[in-house]
Amino acid sequence: MRQKATYGLYFLLSFLSTGLQSIIPQSHFARAQHDTVWVGVCLLAGSIAAIGAVRALSNGRFPDRWTKEAVFAGLVLLWLLLLLGFRVSVSWLFCAIYTASRALVYVLLDFIDRSLAGMSRIDTSGHAQRVAVMQLLGLIAAPIWFARAGTGWLQAAVLTGLLAGSGWAGWGLAPVGTGATGRVQTRRRERQPWAGSDVWFATYILAVASLAALFAASAVFLLHVLYHSRDAVGAAGLLLTLMNLAAVATALVITRMHTESKQRYSLWHVIVALGFFCVTAVLWGVNARAYAMLVLLGMAAGLCYGVFEVLARQDATRPFQLGGEVTLLRLFNNLVNYATVIASLLLLGCSLAASTPAGVAMRVLVGLLCLSALSVAAVAAMAYPYCRRSIRLPLSMK
Repeated sequence: MRQKATYGLYFLLSFLSTGLQSIIPQSHFARAQHDTVWVGVCLLAGSIAAIGAVRALSNGRFPDRWTKEAVFAGLVLLWLLLLLGFRVSVSWLFCAIYTASRALVYVLLDFIDRSLAGMSRIDTSGHAQRVAVMQLLGLIAAPIWFARAGTGWLQAAVLTGLLAGSGWAGWGLAPVGTGATGRVQTRRRERQPWAGSDVWFATYILAVASLAALFAASAVFLLHVLYHSRDAVGAAGLLLTLMNLAAVATALVITRMHTESKQRYSLWHVIVALGFFCVTAVLWGVNARAYAMLVLLGMAAGLCYGVFEVLARQDATRPFQLGGEVTLLRLFNNLVNYATVIASLLLLGCSLAASTPAGVAMRVLVGLLCLSALSVAAVAAMAYPYCRRSIRLPLSMK
C-alpha cells in the first residue's frame, strides 16, 4: 500500500510547484510597489536555483541508504519554508524563501522519481502514465486551491496534512538506484557524449515545454489584446482548465493506444509536434469573437500535451532503467524550470521589440509558432538514426 501511495508524492510536488509558479508570488506581491518586477525576479531566481540544485545534488551519486531519510527531511524543511513564506512581508526575504522552496521541490522530485524508476521490476509505460496523471491533476488543483485558500490557518492545516501524508509515503521509498547495470557503468555512461538523436530529443521536449509555458504566461494578455475578451482572466482560466482536463483524459488512455517499443522515436511524437504546430498556426486566423474556436484549439493542444507527458516521460525514464543514464530523466523532471527561463526571456524580448500591446501580442504568436516548428524539426531529426542504421544509436538504445 505504501509503495502505491508514493505516487501521491508526484501530485503533491506538482501541486506545490504549480502554486509556486503561478499563484503564490503573484498573490504575495499583489499590493506591493513594482509587483511585476518582484514576481519576475522570483520566477527566474527560483527556476535557476532549481536547475542548479538538481544538477548539483541529484547527480546519481547520492548514498543509496539515505534516500528515504533525505526525502523525509526535505519534506519537513519544505513545510517549514512554506509556512514561513506565507508570513513574511519583506520582499527580499520572501524571494529567498521562495527560491529555496522551489529548488527543494525539484530536488525531491528527482530523488523520488529515480527511486521508483530505478526499480528493475517497474513497468515503464504504467509508471509514466501514473506519474503524468498525478502531475496533471496537481496542475489543475493548485491554481484553484491557492487562489481561494489564502494564507490563513486553513492553508497551513491542509499543507501540514498533505506533507505529513507524503512523509509517511516517502518513508517507503526504495534506495535511489542507478538502473539495471549498476553504479560503475552509470558513471562511465554519464561521461559518454550524447548521440545526435539524444540532443534532438532534448530539444524536442524543451520546445514543447517552453511552448506550454509561454502560452500559459501570456494567455490573459492574448485574450485581452488580440481577441478583445471582456473577462480575459476568466476566459483564460476556463481555457487553461479545459486544456488540462483534456490532457488528463488523454494520459489515462494513452498507454492502451500505444504499444511500448524499444524505439523511442515513435509516430506519436510526430503527431504531437504536428498537432502543436497546427494549433499555433490556426491561432493566426481565429476571429476575435470566436472564443469557441479557441476552446477547441485549446482542447486539441491539451490532447497533444497529454500524449507528450506520458510518452516523453516514458522515453526519458527508459535509459535510466536500462543503463543508468540519468541525464535525460533529470532534464525531463526539470523541464518546467528550463521552460520558465526560456518563456521569460521570450516575453521580455517580445516586450522590447514592440511599442504597442498589439505588436507584443503578435510577436508572442510568432514565438509560439517558432517553438512548435522547432519541435517538428527536432522530431524529424531525432528519427533519422532509425533510417540510417550506421549512425550511432542514442544512449537509451545501447
